[in-house]
Amino acid sequence: MRDARLLLMLVPLMLSACQSSAPAADTPADTSAVQVTQNADSAAAEEGDMMSRSLFRLGNTDRLNKAITKAQSGEVTTVAYIGGSITEGVGAAKGDTKNADCYAKLSYEAFAEKYGKGDNVIYVNAGESGTPSQLGNLRAERDVISKSPDVVFVEFAVNDSTDDMAKQSYESLVRTLLSCESEPAVVLIINRLENGYSAGEHMKKIGEHYDLPVISVADAITPELDSGRMTWDDYSDDSSHPNPEGHKLTAGFIANMFDKAYETKTEGYVMPETSLYGAPFANAVMITPVDSEKDGLALVDTGSFKSSASGSPNFPSSWEYDKEGGDSLKFMGTGTAVYVIFSRNNSDTYGSFDVYLNGSKAKTMNTNQKDGWGEAFSEQVIKFQTSREMDIEIVPTEGSKDRTVRILGIGIADDPA
Repeated sequence: MRDARLLLMLVPLMLSACQSSAPAADTPADTSAVQVTQNADSAAAEEGDMMSRSLFRLGNTDRLNKAITKAQSGEVTTVAYIGGSITEGVGAAKGDTKNADCYAKLSYEAFAEKYGKGDNVIYVNAGESGTPSQLGNLRAERDVISKSPDVVFVEFAVNDSTDDMAKQSYESLVRTLLSCESEPAVVLIINRLENGYSAGEHMKKIGEHYDLPVISVADAITPELDSGRMTWDDYSDDSSHPNPEGHKLTAGFIANMFDKAYETKTEGYVMPETSLYGAPFANAVMITPVDSEKDGLALVDTGSFKSSASGSPNFPSSWEYDKEGGDSLKFMGTGTAVYVIFSRNNSDTYGSFDVYLNGSKAKTMNTNQKDGWGEAFSEQVIKFQTSREMDIEIVPTEGSKDRTVRILGIGIADDPA
């Protein structure tokens, strides 16, 4: 892949040199330039096919073109990205987990340069390592919607599972973003792991249902990998994250999508009234130690928990059990579903906690998990068919009162769908 790109860059120079020094009539013609041209044409065709495959569907372009027109006029235009570690920028540079040259920053810069005026295009990167769309749905309002985005890219295909809750969480996020006040264009990005895993199939169907642009890196590179024209090492330095070349490739796919949208004008966008898999978690709210009250959810008492600066990159503070008391962390909320966001780790120093709803134990959650590495993790406590008022209490289990329990946030959804 890298050799093909380099060859394409060198061909014009090679051809120019050949044209200026044609062989004498009695000297056998050098066919190397012809072979180089043929190889370059083949490489260009392969890259063209890959670019074409990357755009699984263009969808309705009305909101995309409104964002482009807004940027061209000089108005402030915000391009946002929400996803996991790929969006955050892992792999964009060796030894650097957050890098300016990730696909999000590169594609934003390309958009700003082509359509913006001065510095009127704003960049929002809401990627967080190790997080699926369930947590993305809870933090959407804080991390994306509050920024009044004009375009939002959604990337969770390698972090999500394929069960019903994952499908509903992802669709809830899509509906939440589409229905927010700034009416952004929503673009879905589908990646894959080295072993081929991707949750992209149901995400494509959601994209079709909502008539959205869908960029499939998985569809673009899989035939190249299967044919041997490209190796996984060309794209990634581990089993999941694009390397610098992989991030550039993804940014190129996004630039192609914008170009196609600019060439294709469609009528005004109308969101479907009905969902595909269900969107019971749309417009969820979340509170944290930094922002402890939202509509339908509020902190009541910290009890034996103290505010701590220990958390994760996007949840820098927590309510941490102080290991000396027995009083619960209390909230009051109204809704149909309740979530707890906590720091998990693969360590025996991390403990468990019980969640009580209206005085009855609803669930025990363990923060010592083999897949944990200190990241933020969300888990659903319960989902009801109808909305109800709830007193929510969190208290460490009896055997965990000398262990670490860090609560990063509480989320609640209020949609019976």
